[in-house]
Amino acid sequence: MKDIKSRYSKFSLKTLLLIIAAILINMLGRYICSSISLPLWLDSLGTFLVSIVVGPVAGGLVGVISILLNALLLPESIEYAIVAFLSGIVVGVFYPKDSHELFQSFCTAAITTLTTVTVSTPISIILYDGYIGNKWGDACVDMLLQSNNSVVASSFLGQAFIDFPDKVLSILIIRFALKTYTRIKTGREADSNGNA
Repeated sequence: MKDIKSRYSKFSLKTLLLIIAAILINMLGRYICSSISLPLWLDSLGTFLVSIVVGPVAGGLVGVISILLNALLLPESIEYAIVAFLSGIVVGVFYPKDSHELFQSFCTAAITTLTTVTVSTPISIILYDGYIGNKWGDACVDMLLQSNNSVVASSFLGQAFIDFPDKVLSILIIRFALKTYTRIKTGREADSNGNA
């Protein structure tokens, strides 16, 4: 992991290409999930990748840029730019730096979920009557409201219903990708050292 971080620690063409790819990954994830009504967002994969490899601020900026570009297709999403920024910061700070420990990865996903849900809920209540803009999450909000729960509790839980699996899956995908990259790179280095 240190090797990955040192490779991207200085702004370079590789860092810029990674950031551009990450933004496209975020936009593609959001588009796919919205198009087929999945109970996920999958618009943080690139944010998390850049947060882990380059750093929290860069990851947060990838999240914001992705939201702003997605706003061209999904105008309601622009209000959540602060959520995207904070999720990048949280993952960049809490993801295990020198290993890919599964428990720490889950903890990172849980802390990220708590952060995003806490910040998203007031936005959803003020602008969208507590609804979150995802068919599945909105159905959860409806169910909770019909059971005489408060708008705050219903919106919070509806957001968590989508955000927790989304953040866990996103962290696990990035964890797998980074572990695979590290193994491939280590194998290539071993081969080149063996052939030298």
